[in-house]
Amino acid sequence: MSDSMSVLVPDRHIVPCIADFLPGTEGAAFHPQIFAGLELVYVINGPVTLSTDDKTELLHTEDSAWIDGSTSRRYRCHEDKPARALIVTFALQS
Repeated sequence: MSDSMSVLVPDRHIVPCIADFLPGTEGAAFHPQIFAGLELVYVINGPVTLSTDDKTELLHTEDSAWIDGSTSRRYRCHEDKPARALIVTFALQS
């Protein structure tokens, strides 16, 4: 589940949202769209697993990560603990 906060940011190249990751939910992984730009994830309450085709990172509360928007990635809560993160996408301006 996610709550878009884009109405708070007039520049449509920047899109923030709060994402909740719940354990035991079918299809609980969040698969963001591929785009040209960067994505910042900041874990408000964790842990959150960030997986790409090449590796998996475990992010804890107050951890952050930058990732290329063109990378296939998945976010999900770790084990049976719910998690919440701020995810901000920064699209390249054309």
